[in-house]
Amino acid sequence: MIKLYSRMALFFIILFLFRYTIIFAASPDYRFIHNDHDTLIIGEVMEMDDNFMIIRAEKHIVSSSSIDDSREQLTPQVATVNVITGNWFDDKSVGDYVIASLNKNGDMFDVAWGIYLVDSLDYKTLEVITFSPDISAVFTDFVNSDGIYTTFSFYENSVIRYYQGESTVIYNGQQSTSIPEGLDSQILQDEQSDLSSEVQNQPIFQSLNLPDHQEILNQSIADDPKAFENSRLFIAFGLGVSLVLIGIMYLTKKKKAKCRS
Repeated sequence: MIKLYSRMALFFIILFLFRYTIIFAASPDYRFIHNDHDTLIIGEVMEMDDNFMIIRAEKHIVSSSSIDDSREQLTPQVATVNVITGNWFDDKSVGDYVIASLNKNGDMFDVAWGIYLVDSLDYKTLEVITFSPDISAVFTDFVNSDGIYTTFSFYENSVIRYYQGESTVIYNGQQSTSIPEGLDSQILQDEQSDLSSEVQNQPIFQSLNLPDHQEILNQSIADDPKAFENSRLFIAFGLGVSLVLIGIMYLTKKKKAKCRS
């Protein structure tokens, strides 16, 4: 019986702590794709020295889901960024293409949630280059959709996007995250519009056939912060069950020890 409880406790701990994670609202990655800044700029570095970087804006991305709906998103054509804020500038130089999460500070801007290199200025097809492939996949998918896609999770070495009841694997260690050319350009250009019924019913990337024990990934997660709260409750429940099982194991062992004595 003790061995059974031990295995059950271990199963819940592994399931809820290691194998299934959501990008939570408190993380910088979540804030980067949920308008927790004054502007999110795609542009070219025009000037740079030890004190500032000047970015010429080509495109501004406004997320379809905000942490604070009352926070206005700015659209500066040129942004002068304080270089003293963080270590985001070590791998940047004049002529680079970047995406920058910025907060207004007087006549200049400070880095909010990061400045990353991108491989072009075309938001529909560019790739965001970050510190890890899975985060790159998330940011790239978000940008390519013009801020429409905002709910993602990680499972082992895959990244899954959730949108309107569909769960789609956008990265599995090798899959490209570029939006196909056939996607209606009007959908990407109008940040306030909904996807057409044709696109709503079809994942933009080909979904992988997941094994039965991974069916949890097929659950629909609403595209708002409540989904993250539900995920936290889900994990808390699993941890609670694990603690109860561990407690039962301890009491069982203690009772058997008293009987022997």
